[in-house]
Amino acid sequence: MSGSKKTEPCAMRISPRPARTGNAHHGYQRGSVLLPAAASILVGLVLLGTAHLAYLFYMKRELQNAADMAALSGVQMLRPAWPGNCAAAIETAQATLAAQPALQNASEVETDIACGVWDPTAPATAVDPAQQALHFSPTDNAPGQAIYVSLRSNIPAFVPLMQTAALQAKAIARLEPGEPLAAFSVSPQLLALDDGLLTNLLASIGADLRGTTVADRNGLANVMLTPAGLLQTLGVDLPADLTVASLNELLALDSVARVGGAELLRAALELARNGGSNPAPGTELTTVQLSLLESLIDALVVADPVIQLGSLANGPRGLFAHINADDPNAALNTRISLGSIVDSVLAFATRERAIDVPAELNLLGVLRGSVKIGIVEPPSIGIGGAGTTAYGAQIRAFVELCASLGNCSTTGGGMVPAGLLDLGVHIPIGLELVTGHGTLDSLCEEYDEQGQALARITVQASLANACIGNISASDAFSTSFSCRTPLDSKELLRLRLLGHNLLSLNTSISGIALEDVSTVTLAAGETADVPANGNALAIGTTLASLTDELLSSLAGKTPANGSGTRPGAQQIWNETLAAENCNPASGPFNGQGFACRKAVEAKALRKIETGFNGLIGNIVDNLLRLDLLNLVGDLLGDLLGVLLPTDTCAGATLSGLPPYAGTASGCVDKLNSVLQKTNSQTGVPLLLQIVLDILRAPLDALGQTLSNLLANLGINLGQVRTELISLECGRPRAQLVH
Repeated sequence: MSGSKKTEPCAMRISPRPARTGNAHHGYQRGSVLLPAAASILVGLVLLGTAHLAYLFYMKRELQNAADMAALSGVQMLRPAWPGNCAAAIETAQATLAAQPALQNASEVETDIACGVWDPTAPATAVDPAQQALHFSPTDNAPGQAIYVSLRSNIPAFVPLMQTAALQAKAIARLEPGEPLAAFSVSPQLLALDDGLLTNLLASIGADLRGTTVADRNGLANVMLTPAGLLQTLGVDLPADLTVASLNELLALDSVARVGGAELLRAALELARNGGSNPAPGTELTTVQLSLLESLIDALVVADPVIQLGSLANGPRGLFAHINADDPNAALNTRISLGSIVDSVLAFATRERAIDVPAELNLLGVLRGSVKIGIVEPPSIGIGGAGTTAYGAQIRAFVELCASLGNCSTTGGGMVPAGLLDLGVHIPIGLELVTGHGTLDSLCEEYDEQGQALARITVQASLANACIGNISASDAFSTSFSCRTPLDSKELLRLRLLGHNLLSLNTSISGIALEDVSTVTLAAGETADVPANGNALAIGTTLASLTDELLSSLAGKTPANGSGTRPGAQQIWNETLAAENCNPASGPFNGQGFACRKAVEAKALRKIETGFNGLIGNIVDNLLRLDLLNLVGDLLGDLLGVLLPTDTCAGATLSGLPPYAGTASGCVDKLNSVLQKTNSQTGVPLLLQIVLDILRAPLDALGQTLSNLLANLGINLGQVRTELISLECGRPRAQLVH
């Protein structure tokens, strides 16, 4: 296809791109920087905001730390129940805040510090809503147990153009008190070493303290020991898992905790020589005190008393009463004084020993007797918290009274022979002079003006409990004896007529204990005698009431309660008839029998009168004799010289002519009626009235006589001495509660 026309491919035309002008190129470059710049600025602002927030958080933390430290430091200055601590606590919190560097950089820090009580269970009394919301109640003069700290500060902006931030921090710290523990003792003044009883009892076992001074003995109270140190010195091993219950059981075990008095005192002395419990200057043992203790140890080696260290709740008491505490280690480290240990050991050494009161009773010539006083139970030292009990010593007396021309222990003692009539009196009296105990009611809830913690102790003393009955001296000083338990009856009184019992009193009487309850508040080392002015319920009052009960029991008797007056009347008739040597035969016209009966009757009545006169003359002084003789006159009446036909003994007409009446049996009945005659005013048989009046005056004088004897020994019977040996309020723990 040569002739055909060759076609060429089409070529695309591309128009040339117009050249960019210079201004257009510059606008394109500026737009490309704006977005990265905006992003960078945004990131920068975020970083600055984050830094500002971090700074605020940092300052908030610093404020909170400052508030926490101020609250914790301030609350440690508080002492519960002492109002004076609030000011010191607030000052301490303020000083802590002033020392915080973070607050020095803060501007316009507003502080609010308050002392009060934090209690989430009770509605708050605060006016400030913030404090109310946190269950905090500020106190004015009342004791506080918490510190409230509030800080408010305006923090300047970290970044310009930002607002100032207001930050606030609040803290409440509460003082969690530790377990308070105390050691204390309760002891009758009767056992004070400067009085007579214990000194004389110790002399009886060879421990003579009469050459020492009160200051030397009292100085032992300044030397402090601990039960833990004492047990360690004695070689008692304490297990690591010790509890309070196991501690009490351990101290009461015979195989572990029964030691000799000399051994115990020697261990205490060794512990004191080695420094005791944190000795203060001036509390070291002096040469005289060392000599005193060594002489006591020598005496106790001879006396050999065995002492139980601990006490069970309902068992025999030992040196330490039943320990009542949550922490056994804290109880074992409670301080006790060397003096209190010495006192208890000496009381143990004289346990169940009695001394004779250096005087003999001789009351109006009627009653004679003896008095013994001794220690039945020694005192125990109480260690523990609230509710702990310390027991005082049991002091008893035994009084034996009898109607005797010699003394009660001689043959025939207890009977005064008076010819026709014999009066027998033998009255053993047990007297529980002082028993008692003290109970810790509260510890460290009160403080004195000097800021010393106080303990409140309730002291209950049973004074002058008395009883009469079948008691011996060994019974009276036995631990199993008590006037509160019924006693066996004993023949206390009898009246005999020619060997026949006209009257007898066989009974037992228990007096009511005269109890006194007092409360004392003491700081450590202080003592108090309660009641402060002695006890008004003296021994005389107790014995007077006991005497009234005794005489009332006697007044309830009649002569027939003896073997009766009939045998006595019969014997008087027989003896008088034999002496008259006549025939009392009866008959209406038997003048000789009538005359015999009349003469024998008259002489028999005179014999009764003579018998009573002899009884009264032998045993009653002139002050009482007249009244008693008048009673005898009332007893005999106008029976002599009255002649009536109805007379069952010697009856006749008014002129004395026949017919005659009466029999010998009627004469005996008549004599018997005389002995049973009753006072028309009192209803008491006159025979009994005579006996009552004979006994009343000397028995009434008995109480005063015994009181005087005890006073001569330097004894204030009605006082109990209470000593707070030591008081540990525990280590309080400061705790942040908000």
